[in-house]
Amino acid sequence: MIKKINLDGQIYEISNDAKELYHMNSNHFINCNMALEMMKDALDYIYGLMKLHFSGAYMPPLYIIKREDVNAFALATSYTSGMIFVTHGLIQKGAELIEQRYRNEIFQRYGLLKAVDPEIARSGIRVYLWRYIVLHELYHLWDRHSVWKKKYKFNENGELISRTSINANSIDNDIIAETVTHSADCDCLTDEQIQSNLTQQVLELDADSSAVCMLVNLMMIDTDARVKAGSLREEDKKGHIQIELALMMGALSAAFCLFDGNAGAKFDKLSNLKDSTHPIPSIRMLYAEEIADGCLHYYFKDTDEITFLELEWQKLICDVDADYNGKVDFGQVFYFTAYTRAAQEHLSILKKRMIAIYDTLQPLALCNFAEKLADEDAEVDELMIWFDDNGHSLKGWGNISRRRN
Repeated sequence: MIKKINLDGQIYEISNDAKELYHMNSNHFINCNMALEMMKDALDYIYGLMKLHFSGAYMPPLYIIKREDVNAFALATSYTSGMIFVTHGLIQKGAELIEQRYRNEIFQRYGLLKAVDPEIARSGIRVYLWRYIVLHELYHLWDRHSVWKKKYKFNENGELISRTSINANSIDNDIIAETVTHSADCDCLTDEQIQSNLTQQVLELDADSSAVCMLVNLMMIDTDARVKAGSLREEDKKGHIQIELALMMGALSAAFCLFDGNAGAKFDKLSNLKDSTHPIPSIRMLYAEEIADGCLHYYFKDTDEITFLELEWQKLICDVDADYNGKVDFGQVFYFTAYTRAAQEHLSILKKRMIAIYDTLQPLALCNFAEKLADEDAEVDELMIWFDDNGHSLKGWGNISRRRN
């Protein structure tokens, strides 16, 4: 049934049935119905796993909202309930981006994917894209980010302080949106605005970490189930995981680009990393890789084996970003801006803040995969600094779009 909802003073139509909204437009219906089914499947899957271990886990209703912007919302309605909205614009742009970036010739460059039908590969990327988006919003709710922001904040000195006590009704209709907002001039930001931006960036990374961890776990569960059912041979398991991880990371790369447009894909944005509500895409991608790496250590004890898996997914991501000729200029700089001193120092700030909020966030969360970072994990790694803040290689590379290590 089509419903109406008031968001920011505007009335929008919503539905959990794509046919109701787009019965007169077959293209919109196909894309929205496909995305909605994939996201619902992910919610059903994770809820079925988690309700056995966490009594507070709940499955929020999921709606398509008839808006053209590229956005998704986690709407907290109380301590223990919420809703998820994904805009029509996000679904359409996501479908278009996958078709534009992941062309047949991209998959044919690697022996890993040559035997995979390109449409099946693109379908795999779609599955992981929509799984990631809905899981990210779910963890905003399950990790109770709205509750945490009402209970705590960082003062102008960056110190964590407690607010006054709150009740469940005080977070009614609190929205966490995925649209990235930027201040026009970072120099004009107040200390309070900077602290608020940094806090929101940390909460985005927290939702990312839980979502990525669950993506890897679901993929491994699916793989083991296929082996057990006889549809995948044990000797083919490693090759299957290689392919799935590459498609998963390709989906994450697309998701981060979708939400931030080209705002985070330029080296000149490195001077204003605190003016945004979300980390730039390359920082989010780098952190997602760290989380996936840590998760894989639960399944693979051989470090060389994990390194090999990482190199395979990095090949796909880097080549696509280098060759992408779409309307948004990601090009060669999307992935590599994270490997600068400015980005590494900013990520260090965010990680230190994650350490600071851990003890207050964990008791609120319904179920949280993120482990507390060690202090040394938050320090800047000099080996991760490959470019200066203008994009010039510090390693003598001539064409950075073709080099990863």
